[in-house]
Amino acid sequence: MDWAAANGRLDVVRFLHMNRTEGCTMDRANKFGNLRDRGTSEIVQFLHEHRSEGCATDAMDLAAINRQLDLVHFLRLNRTEGCTKYAMVWAACSGNLDIVQFLHEHRTEGCTTDAMDSAAYCGHLDVVRFLHEHRTEDCTTKAMVWAAEKGHLEVLRFLHMNRTEGCTKDAMDWAANVGNLDIVQFSHEHRTKICTTDAMDSAAYCGHLDVVRLLHEHRTEGCTTKAMDLAAEDGQQNIVRFLHENRSEGWTVRAMDQAARGGHLDVVRFLHEKRSEGCAQKAMDLAAKRGHLPVVHLLHEKRTEGCTRWAMYDAAKNGHLDVLRFFMRIVPRNACRTRWMRRPNIGTSTSCASYTSTGARIARRRR
Repeated sequence: MDWAAANGRLDVVRFLHMNRTEGCTMDRANKFGNLRDRGTSEIVQFLHEHRSEGCATDAMDLAAINRQLDLVHFLRLNRTEGCTKYAMVWAACSGNLDIVQFLHEHRTEGCTTDAMDSAAYCGHLDVVRFLHEHRTEDCTTKAMVWAAEKGHLEVLRFLHMNRTEGCTKDAMDWAANVGNLDIVQFSHEHRTKICTTDAMDSAAYCGHLDVVRLLHEHRTEGCTTKAMDLAAEDGQQNIVRFLHENRSEGWTVRAMDQAARGGHLDVVRFLHEKRSEGCAQKAMDLAAKRGHLPVVHLLHEKRTEGCTRWAMYDAAKNGHLDVLRFFMRIVPRNACRTRWMRRPNIGTSTSCASYTSTGARIARRRR
């Protein structure tokens, strides 16, 4: 009977009630709110009239979150279990103003600050306004922070004009991270707790040049070396160029290392030509491991850091035959290459295995 009720089969529920003695449990009655368009209200009414197992507060809570006002109304009129504060919280989160109003007018459980916070997070301005005007639970700084993060400018504007909880620096930081220029602009113009260096760092990493430019021109928090490092890692050449021309924080060898890892040839070339931080041997190692031959070639021709024995080994292991051929041409025969070509399971690629095996025999003959 539990499963029949859960799947909206009133005919089966009625049959089992009339012909079996096992009964049902309270558990499925509590989960009726998870059902939609399956005759839920009819099943609840049948169980209420013919069964004695009853339900718990979960029933009305789940009906509220699933926008089933008729079921909430039925449970209020016919049952005594009631609901919890989370009925209104979940209704607010799902943007169901009708149920929020109903619970406000007919129930006494109330809600928590999670109601307005979650409504703001989901962009339900009408629910935020209702809770502000009719409830006393208020909200927390999360309301503005979450509205900013999700790009709900009208909700953010309403909270700024009507609430006193304010927000934290996370609001602009997160708005910058997702590239919401309007939110960043609004926060800059109207809020006092603005942002941290994370704002420009994350905007640079995610490629939001317009946000980076606004923060550079209008804010004083600046950025860290992470901005340049992360922009280079993600191949954001326009941002790399902007930061190079306009910021003084600089970057670390991680910038070229990770740009090489991602195969961002233009970024690697730009860093080599315009910056002095250089790279580490890791740059060529990672480029070889990922099969980025143009990057490997550029680093070999233009840089002096070189690579480690792992560059050749990982290129072979990952089946990058073109990179392996390149190393076979440039690595001296008395260097470490023969040792790595003799390693077992050097590559999963048949062509690489054949190529390295042939290379090993040639190297032995030369000795």
